[in-house]
Amino acid sequence: MVGILVRWLIYRFYMRFKNIRGSSLLAVIIFAFVVMVVISALAYTFNISSLSIKTQIDETENINVHEGYFKNIIGSADLSADSEATIDEFKFLTQVNSITPGFNFENANIMLYNSTPSIISYNLTHQFFDENIHRYSRNFIFNILPNITMTQYEETTIPLNLPYINTDAMSNALKNYKLGFQDNKIAIYGGYIGYIEKPLFDSEPGSDVEVECNININGNGNGNGNGNGNGNGNGNGNGNGNGNGNGNGNGNGNGNSDESGSCEAMHEHHILICHNPGQPSEKTMSLAGASWGAHKDHGDYRGPCHDNPSETLVINAYGNDLDIGFPLVLSLSDYRLSIGWSLVGGEWIFHLVIYDFDRAYTSSTTLSNLRTNPSQARVDLSNWVEVQGLEFADGDIELVKWYYDSAQELPKLLILEKFLRDGNYELDAYNTTYDSSSKVYTAVTTDKYTVGSDDFDSSDIHISIPDSLFTLNPGAPLIFEQRNVLDFNLGGGHLFGDGTDSTKATLAADVLDDPILVKKNTSQFYIIYFNNDHLYIYLYSQGVSAPTLVSSQDFPGEVIQKLIVKFGALFIVTDKKIYVEDISSRSLISSVSTSSGSSFQINRDGDGKIYAMKDGLQCSIDGNCNNALRIYLDTGCANYTNGCQEMAKLDGIGSHLNVVYKSFEH
Repeated sequence: MVGILVRWLIYRFYMRFKNIRGSSLLAVIIFAFVVMVVISALAYTFNISSLSIKTQIDETENINVHEGYFKNIIGSADLSADSEATIDEFKFLTQVNSITPGFNFENANIMLYNSTPSIISYNLTHQFFDENIHRYSRNFIFNILPNITMTQYEETTIPLNLPYINTDAMSNALKNYKLGFQDNKIAIYGGYIGYIEKPLFDSEPGSDVEVECNININGNGNGNGNGNGNGNGNGNGNGNGNGNGNGNGNGNGNGNSDESGSCEAMHEHHILICHNPGQPSEKTMSLAGASWGAHKDHGDYRGPCHDNPSETLVINAYGNDLDIGFPLVLSLSDYRLSIGWSLVGGEWIFHLVIYDFDRAYTSSTTLSNLRTNPSQARVDLSNWVEVQGLEFADGDIELVKWYYDSAQELPKLLILEKFLRDGNYELDAYNTTYDSSSKVYTAVTTDKYTVGSDDFDSSDIHISIPDSLFTLNPGAPLIFEQRNVLDFNLGGGHLFGDGTDSTKATLAADVLDDPILVKKNTSQFYIIYFNNDHLYIYLYSQGVSAPTLVSSQDFPGEVIQKLIVKFGALFIVTDKKIYVEDISSRSLISSVSTSSGSSFQINRDGDGKIYAMKDGLQCSIDGNCNNALRIYLDTGCANYTNGCQEMAKLDGIGSHLNVVYKSFEH
């Protein structure tokens, strides 16, 4: 169009000035030439500008497409693996360079299976193609909060929290064993994945209980004879008889039966058992405790009979409900569970042990089965395998826990069993070995600890196991028996501490709940526990004979219900308030009023602010948690010196979320 304009102007000049001669003509020609040059320059500029504008339009279009897709994948797409997408002539490639959980080791809960990072950081490269022509590359770091975790309050509902793993602290050999070819992408899996509903069963025997009694048979003479029954027992000396019928002993002498009074009056210790469980002759019986050993040997269990094959416990994982049957020979009136995790070759394994006073059974399945193949997970977890080595023991199993005594093996069972010997109660420790082909754990007694003449039960025993680097590495378990504390296997011999190079000490008060272990440095950690309205903090130093009391706090008029260590702070849940304490300074920085018995869960919202949710686990299970009921814990900070400043630090994680770095390459 500009060329036409130039030609038209030349023609007009010619028509207008064709009759001009001489110097006037020269001036006109010069003027026309100047005009032509100017117009040509304008034409060139116009063409270049047009091309530039088109290029800018195309580039803007590309950037808009790129930005639109980029914003879409952030927060909505699965960033755990490389991905490719095509939209018309556009192609997008997202490459995962690394996924790193950022752990805060200062004032962190270092209990085994309780690891939670402060943040999870994705290092990604995003590439954009237009008609197979590479247009842009964008490198960026994207930070998110880890999944929430849940705290257990009730025996009947057990939250399932998959631990996060700190791959940066692993040796190459440990990485190879635990991660295989998964590199560090396995580190993103963690947090709350479901729960176990543990049904409780009636422990009352009913009206059809058969009674088996020990009847005292006394005889005169030399020696001892034993007889069973109501009637005569013969023996040299004194004989004792149990049950109904006639009993004979060797030797000469007269035995006289004493049938007066009831079994309870004649014998201090009677127990209920289920005789011949699972058979047509199954029945609940009451018998003298001294007779229990023979019944145990042929497959009876303590407690009233229940229809074990028809009863189930429910495991919900990733929204999948698994109905898991019980072992046939297990007392449902007094059974307990313990949960463990292992990581082998990049595959998480879920371990379960179920036990009563006399027997323990294990089962396991993979995390991938829990997520995507629940029918197989149900089969796996219902395949109970009895722990061997306990069948000849006549004590009471008090507590069983999963722990690691080797970095490159599956977790083992630590079993604590109570015995009454020579008037004193003793606690025996069993270590276990594992046969991978048969999947059988075998228990071996390794040590015993004399408690004293006073009886105790499982509520008096607690085990806390450290995992200070969050790598599922071996850690010496701490065993708490009322106010006594012992370590186990610190020297590698599966022994209780002896006071020389291990901890064997007395605390200020009985331990009522599992103590929390909180990291101070590489060789020390805090032991934090409560007793009614008292909070105790001890400093444990490896190799020192006893922990040191560093803090004792009272909460008059209140009862402590739960201690929770998260986000670098201690949360003290009482029947009236939730307190936030700075662990380093051991000073309160906030408190909020609550209602009693509300089983509060402590978590962060999407912006990183810390809140408490009443009955948080149950409302999550029911799917009806109301965000309006969240209690933000910074609302009570004004009552404490520097409280709001310290709470702002705890809540300040929000500034490190989302895209924190990005760069462009053409």
